[in-house]
Amino acid sequence: HTDLNFGNQKQGKAEICIFKFNDLNGNGKQDANEPPLPGWQFAVSPAPLPPTSSPVTTGPQGGICFGVTAPGTYTITEQVQSGWTPTTPNPQTVTVTPGQLVNVSFGNQKKEEGVCDREIKKIVTPNPVQSGGTVTITLTVTNVGTAPCPVVPGINVADPQPPGMTFQPPISVNKPGWSCGFTPPGVIAFCTSTSPLLPGPANAVTITFTAKVTAPPGSQIQNCAEVTNVGDANPIANNKLCVTINVTGIKLPPLDLTLAKLLDGVLRPDAEVTYALRVTNVGGSPTTSAIRVTDPLPPQLRFVAAAGLGWSCSAQGQNVICTSAGPISPNQSSTILLRVRVAAQPGQQITNCAIVATEGDANPANNRGCHTGTVQR
Repeated sequence: HTDLNFGNQKQGKAEICIFKFNDLNGNGKQDANEPPLPGWQFAVSPAPLPPTSSPVTTGPQGGICFGVTAPGTYTITEQVQSGWTPTTPNPQTVTVTPGQLVNVSFGNQKKEEGVCDREIKKIVTPNPVQSGGTVTITLTVTNVGTAPCPVVPGINVADPQPPGMTFQPPISVNKPGWSCGFTPPGVIAFCTSTSPLLPGPANAVTITFTAKVTAPPGSQIQNCAEVTNVGDANPIANNKLCVTINVTGIKLPPLDLTLAKLLDGVLRPDAEVTYALRVTNVGGSPTTSAIRVTDPLPPQLRFVAAAGLGWSCSAQGQNVICTSAGPISPNQSSTILLRVRVAAQPGQQITNCAIVATEGDANPANNRGCHTGTVQR
C-alpha cells in the first residue's frame, strides 16, 4: 500500500516597524543626537495586512508599524528624497515568524551643496627690508570651498600701491585665463580672469611682482590685497589680507634748510647792487621736493634781475620768487644772485628779507634771512 502525508502550518501574524532617522555623521546607525525623519515612504513587498497598504509613510516620530502575514519574508524599499543620501542598505529584507515584532532602521544624510569660497594670502619678502631695497610680493588665491567659483567680469584681484613703496613691472601669474597689470591713478596691481576658479590647492593662482621700498628707516608700510567676493559663500573673513612691512637701515637726521642774505656792493642812490641769497642744507637728509625762495622787496629797491644755477626766477611787482627742483644735499649750498636798483636817499636804512621753504623741513625757524644797510652818498 502507499502512505500519503500532508503537512500544514497554521498561518499567523507578525509586526514590522520601520524607523527613519537623519544620520548626521553618516555612520549608518542612529546616535542620541540624530533626529527622526517623518513623511518618508517605503514600499513593502508582499503587501502588509489591511488596513495598511504599500507604500507606508513614517509618522511625526519618524516611525510606522504594520501587520504582516507570518511566517514570511518581506522586502522594504525606501523611496529616497532629493538631496539625501542613504547611509544604510536599501532595500532591506526581513523574515518574520508568527507573533514576532521586527524593527528595521533606515538612515539618510543630507547632501551638502557645493560652495565657492575664495581665500587670498599675501607674502612679502624680505621683511624686514632695508630702505631703498626691493621686496617680492606673492599673492595666492585659492578656492577653499567645494564648488567652482564663477567667472567674474572686471578686476578679480587688486593690490593698491601704498605710500613708501613703488610697484615694478612685470607681474607674473601661473594659471591660464588670468591676466595681470598695473593701472593708474595711484598705481594698483590688478588681475582679471576668464576661467572659473576650481576648488583645492592644486588649482590655486599665484601672482608675483616686485616693489622698491622708498619709506625711511624705522617706518612701517601696510600693504593690502583683496580678491572679489562675487558668488562667495564667505565674503568677509578671507577675501582681504594686509601685511605690515618693517623698514630698517640707518635713520638720517631730518632735512633743515637755512637762508643767509649778503650784500655785494654799496647802497647808493639810483645805483644797482647785488644780493646773494645763499640756501644751505644744515640737516642730515637731502631735499626731495621743490625748493621755493620768496623775497618781497621793500619800496626802496627795484627789481632788475635774478638768477642761480638750477633756479628759475621771476618778479611780480615787488615780490621776487625763485624755485628749484633740487636736490640740495646735507652740508651743500645753492646761491641766487638778486640784482636791484636803489630808490632811496643817503642816510635811509633798507632792510631786505627773504624766506626759503620746502616740504619736510624740520626747522622752519631758520628759514628767513635778512640784510640791513644804510644808503651812502
